Amino acid sequence: MRRGDISIEQAEAELDQFNARLQTVLDEVRTVPVPSLDGVPVGEIPEDLDPPPTGVDRATLLDIARVTMTAPEGFTIHPKLERQFVQRQAMLDAGEVDWALGEALAFGTLVKVAPTSGSWVRTLVEYLFAPPRRAH
Repeated sequence: MRRGDISIEQAEAELDQFNARLQTVLDEVRTVPVPSLDGVPVGEIPEDLDPPPTGVDRATLLDIARVTMTAPEGFTIHPKLERQFVQRQAMLDAGEVDWALGEALAFGTLVKVAPTSGSWVRTLVEYLFAPPRRAH
C-alpha cells in the first residue's frame, strides 16, 4: 500500500474475501462428525511365529552416538552446538540417554542396521528435505 501497488479499499476487499473463505472452510470442517474411538486394536503375533528380534547391541549404539557428536575433518562447529556435544558425551558417559539422543540413536540404528537396498531411506530423505508443499 505504501508503494501504491494496491489501494486501502482493495486491501480491505482482499482481506474480507480471505476472511470469508476462512469462515467457509471453518463451517465445512465443523459439519464433519468427530470420530469416536471405542478401543485400541491390539495386534497379536500368531502363536506359531517367534517375535522378531528388535534389539541392538551396546557397541552399535555407542558407535552411532559417537557419530552424532562428531563433525567432518576441517569443519568448524558452532560453539553452542559444541557445548551440546560435550553435554551429550557427559550424559552418555553417565549411562543416560535423553529424548534427543534417543531419537538420534533410533534414526541412526535404522540407517546402520536396516537393509539399505530398499527405497525407504531414499523416501525418508526426500520427505525430510523436500521443499514445503503449498496448499491450493
